[in-house]
Amino acid sequence: MGSLTGRMLDQRADLRGNITKNARPSILTNWRMEPNLTGQANIGDANLAGMRLNLSREVKPLLDRAVNEQLGALQTRIRNNPAIELAARRE
Repeated sequence: MGSLTGRMLDQRADLRGNITKNARPSILTNWRMEPNLTGQANIGDANLAGMRLNLSREVKPLLDRAVNEQLGALQTRIRNNPAIELAARRE
């Protein structure tokens, strides 16, 4: 890193990772859907200015938090959607 001080760096970075989500939906007694979503984020090493960086320790907690927030919002949205309840009442 010392040889890079004072030099202009190419600011592109190559990040690769996967986000996996699983659903085990169930129907509640009021004919609403409980999606039971879970998710996991995995991130590999990154290449920045020709150097290989291990980002999993620093970035993984941020990714996990963001994935869990998004899954929580989606679960709430699905849980509050009356589509299944309305279809069951029509039948």
